Amino acid sequence: MAVSETSDYKNPRLAQHMLGQPLSFWTENVARDQTRGWVGRGRLTWKAKVTSVTPAAAPDRVEVADCLDSTNWVNVTTDGKPAKDTPGGRHRSASAITRAADGSWRVSQQLVGEVGTC
Repeated sequence: MAVSETSDYKNPRLAQHMLGQPLSFWTENVARDQTRGWVGRGRLTWKAKVTSVTPAAAPDRVEVADCLDSTNWVNVTTDGKPAKDTPGGRHRSASAITRAADGSWRVSQQLVGEVGTC
């Protein structure tokens, strides 16, 4: 997640891709990392699969399931030292992506489980 690499919780890219609960969740988490002096490094692996599209004729909501892999992602301090000892792993993830008023698609609901949930 590019925003995590700088811990810039005010980056407008967040609001371009999400709204509501996911936007609040990620903004708060990135802001907390900034306060701690942490930034993210590495790569998250997503292999999302669409589980539902509604309504079928003119979709305005898509549900997606995933097993997010954060094995190769780590938080470090701004001087490059490991920020915590908690290892990454595989997290169950479920999201709803809805068409916003401006016609764009944004994540409107998201659940991310703890490491080991998938």
